[in-house]
Amino acid sequence: MSDNLKAAAFAANLSDNEKAEVEALNKALNVHRELSNLPQSVAQRQYNKLTDTQRDSLKQNFGQADPLEQPKRG
Repeated sequence: MSDNLKAAAFAANLSDNEKAEVEALNKALNVHRELSNLPQSVAQRQYNKLTDTQRDSLKQNFGQADPLEQPKRG
């Protein structure tokens, strides 16, 4: 977890369980960013190497819709 995120979690007086949730979400975000920056075929291979739990977490947090099919929100 980054120093800024640790400092924010400390300042918010989060419990150990809440800190673990923040850390898990941060890890999922990092994996999502890495996969998003890869070519689709490479990202699919990397995604297939993840555990079922990791894949479920990514789907739950970031969805699984094709970005080209999502409505524009801006």
